[in-house]
Order: sequence, then C-alpha cells, then structure tokens
Amino acid sequence: MVLDIFSFSTENTINGQEFTNGLNRFGFGPFVRRYFPVKEWVAFYGQAELGYSFGKTEQTFASFPNQNSERSTNAFNLRGTLGLAFFPTNWMSVDLSMNPLSFSHSVNRNEVGSTFADQNTNSFNLNLNSQSFYIGAHFFLNKK
Repeated sequence: MVLDIFSFSTENTINGQEFTNGLNRFGFGPFVRRYFPVKEWVAFYGQAELGYSFGKTEQTFASFPNQNSERSTNAFNLRGTLGLAFFPTNWMSVDLSMNPLSFSHSVNRNEVGSTFADQNTNSFNLNLNSQSFYIGAHFFLNKK
C-alpha cells in the first residue's frame, strides 16, 4: 500500500498585498512489485501503482477577504516504475528508481470564490528527466 501525505503553506506580498497559499493532499493506493535478483544483496525491479488522492488548495488575502478562494482536487493515477534495490540487511532495501511512465486523471472544482473554471484533466507522461528519479527505503515486516 502506498500512502501520500503532502501539505504546504506560503505567505507572499506582491505590490503591498499580503496573501497566503496553502495545499493539503492525502492519497493512497496499492502497488505490485517484481524483483529480478542479480546477487543476493542487489536486484532490479519493476513496479505498477494505482492511486487515488484528494486535497484542497486555499488562497487567502489579508486585505481583501472577498477574494479568498478554495479549490478541491480528486485524482486517479497509474504509474510504472523501474528500479534497483540494495539489501544491506534481510529486512530492509535502499532503492534507486525512475518513473518513466504515468497516467493521471484529475478533477478540480471551485469551492469558494475562485474565478477559475472547473477542470477535468488527463495527462500521459512517457519521459525521463531529473525529476523522474527517486531514492527511498523499504522495510520488510515478514523477512527474518
């Protein structure tokens, strides 16, 4: 199971007008992974993920509260991952991975005050760039 929790808030001033942007997102979904061992301590792997996430974006103006806005987002994601896993112990792996293939469908809706139109967006990505690479760790509860 994949779990995604993301939150941020920024405070800005433009032309003397103070405003705050904030985003809170929560997501989850299953994944499957297949290892292809090279040695006992290293393996290549392929992984597929299916995910759902939802969140809310808020923009608040200190001087003009009638311009405050909120948008909600719901998204479905499908992603393919290729990686290399190092096993320093039997119960842990350190992974280097890349995500060259993904599909996403998102629905953005106005909640309060936004002048943006509601949006349905589909995106398909097949690429490699510096943002496609990740490093991570996995802990195996059933390994001895």
